[in-house]
Amino acid sequence: GREARVMLPASMHPYRAGLGGGLAGGVGMAAVAVGWGVARHGSAWLPINLLAGVFVPSVGQQSMETLSGFQPGLFALACGIHLVTCLFVGLLYTVTLPMMPHRPLLMGGVLGPALWTGMLYASIGIVNPALERFISWPWFFASQVAFGLVCGRVVARARRIDTMTGLPLEERLGVERGGRA
Repeated sequence: GREARVMLPASMHPYRAGLGGGLAGGVGMAAVAVGWGVARHGSAWLPINLLAGVFVPSVGQQSMETLSGFQPGLFALACGIHLVTCLFVGLLYTVTLPMMPHRPLLMGGVLGPALWTGMLYASIGIVNPALERFISWPWFFASQVAFGLVCGRVVARARRIDTMTGLPLEERLGVERGGRA
């Protein structure tokens, strides 16, 4: 019988493209989220405070008036959450987009955001049920799409590098072959 082989892409995007894409996508996502806060509630701070609420359960019990104001501790926490998450997902795009060579922006801009929005929608009642009453899911999805399109575009436009999958093991490891003269 034939052995199953691991199929790796012959080239991929450099990790720095994923980090840059994650940062750029994070800016796009933040713009949409803050736009929602300002347009619907007159506050840029509401979406920021809600993001911090993922790790601070008491945020869900706060009033809309309190959540609409600047809270330095929640701001710092939300910035940390946003930065780490955007960088991680940007790196994830670096690894996954080469596997979808025909439509990377469809995968990164629509399918990926739809999948994780669905996952978050299903789990928010477990993570912090009180936050559920504040989230506008259409706007949340729009912010995820903004991230995906911007990050996916940055990553997809980066020059790909070879992965050395076709080279013998000795060459991939940088080992010189000794031989008899």
